[in-house]
Amino acid sequence: MKIEKASDILITTIVLSWVAGYIDTAGFLGLNGLFTSHVTGNLVVAGAQLAGASGEEIWVRLAVVPVFIAAIVLTTTLSRIRHPKLSSFLWLQVVSLICFAWVGAVAIPDRNAAIAPLTMFAVGSIGVFAMGIQNALMRVSLGSLAPTTVMTGNLTQFTIDIARSLIIRDYQKLGDPELQKREMQELRQRQIKFGVTLIGFILGAAFGAFFMKLINFWAILLPAIAIAFLAIDSQRE
Repeated sequence: MKIEKASDILITTIVLSWVAGYIDTAGFLGLNGLFTSHVTGNLVVAGAQLAGASGEEIWVRLAVVPVFIAAIVLTTTLSRIRHPKLSSFLWLQVVSLICFAWVGAVAIPDRNAAIAPLTMFAVGSIGVFAMGIQNALMRVSLGSLAPTTVMTGNLTQFTIDIARSLIIRDYQKLGDPELQKREMQELRQRQIKFGVTLIGFILGAAFGAFFMKLINFWAILLPAIAIAFLAIDSQRE
């Protein structure tokens, strides 16, 4: 279940980070600001609502967290006990995303209309489940890749390495030229590793916003197709 080829790592990272940015933005726009990928963001919003803002959706934002946990438990359990191929998990995510698109389009045909909290939970929990699978995969199967669902750590590491390369240049203090070369290569590799996820996520967010406004929840079919191609490609390994 490990990806070792540099080209496969690059493609997988770009696709998954693009999907994460796409789904998070589409869900945010279509579900009154509910986060489907960056789930902990819902805890922040729920906390703000508890502090005095409108509180009708508090239970929804809190209730999707157990759904997210359930997806992680399921993925981890199957990974440890059944040892399925990576493609099996990807296909499970594809099915979940298709359900997210279909249920969202049927239950919320007008994105600008008011959404009942129960409807928001029913639709949002499917998206959260789908992205819970991806979050778990990043730990149990794709640990060699940079995280694709939460960008704060990636941006931090990317910025640190850029600062070290262009401003601090601490690697130049290493006396051995070979050590200097090796350290610089490691910096560049990390810049690519984390930079690719940032670019993919940003592009995904832009696409998610555009297509969500254009075709409502049917827009979720695009990342489902992207994951399907990734699953087909991984089956050839």
